[in-house]
Amino acid sequence: MNILYIANIRLPTEKAHGIQIMKMCEAFAHLGHTVELVVPDRRTPVTEDPFAYYGVERTLTITRLPTFDTVSCGRMGFWLQTFSFIFHAARYVRRSSAEVVYSRDPALFFFGRMPSDKKLIWEIHTKPARHVAEKIRRSQVHIVAISSGLRDVLIEAGVPSERITVAHDAVDVDMFARVPDRQTVRRELSLPEDKTIIAYIGKYKTMGESKGVEEVIEAVGAVHAHHTDVDLLIVGLNQDELPEVKGLVSDAGLEDAAYLVGHVPHDQVAQYMRATDVLVMNYPNTKHYARFMSPLKLFEYMASGTPIVTSDLPSIREVLSDASAFFFKVDDPDSLRRAIEVVLANPAEASQKATTALSEARGHTWRKRTKDIMEFACKTKKMI
Repeated sequence: MNILYIANIRLPTEKAHGIQIMKMCEAFAHLGHTVELVVPDRRTPVTEDPFAYYGVERTLTITRLPTFDTVSCGRMGFWLQTFSFIFHAARYVRRSSAEVVYSRDPALFFFGRMPSDKKLIWEIHTKPARHVAEKIRRSQVHIVAISSGLRDVLIEAGVPSERITVAHDAVDVDMFARVPDRQTVRRELSLPEDKTIIAYIGKYKTMGESKGVEEVIEAVGAVHAHHTDVDLLIVGLNQDELPEVKGLVSDAGLEDAAYLVGHVPHDQVAQYMRATDVLVMNYPNTKHYARFMSPLKLFEYMASGTPIVTSDLPSIREVLSDASAFFFKVDDPDSLRRAIEVVLANPAEASQKATTALSEARGHTWRKRTKDIMEFACKTKKMI
């Protein structure tokens, strides 16, 4: 089967959606489909070859379409770029012999006049605006929701439940299987071998909004005050985020016990995760984080085999349980501190939970995800 994956992104991009899109395309190809990823021809600060950058096999083709590269010019520039790409992408789809059109961009399906002879699959990652939900209800697009919360919102808007499937994000478990043991990785990354390392992997903020990193730093600082062998590691910071994060680290008393690392290639993220003793996710209690998200980081944490400490949110509970992670009260740094101390005081329990999380991660591979999605999309109409 021929699949067009339409993605209005810079490629390569340092953002997580680039990983997800490339891994999905690779997984579709591994299932035997012919896959073409269609993206805008935009400037990007990442100069590496996309296949090498994401560690993806050359089992798909990448096509770049003309677009106005005006996203950096404000709101009008964003919409100019979006609609210029949608215009060219829709023309490309109509001329293509592909049977399936897959995208995370609703504008393609609702403004692009898609042909009726193609299977249309939209993967939704955020709550849709009311007018978008109405267009979805009146369309024949098949919908892949990354969380049960998003599925429920669509059903409440009148979208038939049989047109929606829930597919949480996924992980390349094999990438972690190739990483050496913890002490070897620490030597390779120049991290101390005799310290207990508590880590957060990811950006400091998203779209200017907090991701809870301030509370991670505060909590680890409090732990360090009584356990001086405990250090903090943060990986994935943007360069413009470093000064503010360094100030927070200093305020927490961690000047000589913190390692701040900027953006690194995706395969190196697996090494940092394996090098740590505890991995922390501290998503704040906003509607998006609580109900709608399914972060790649969650599944990578699971696949690393490292104990996980996470804020207690419904979206996280869709995947993790008390058997696979340590939970703490959301937006409560002291609860986070206590959860970290429980992990450190109970290494056998922590190891068992990490083993359970790793076992469950094997059920969230990209290949399984794409297989489930295609089976869902093909149920209502037999495809050649």
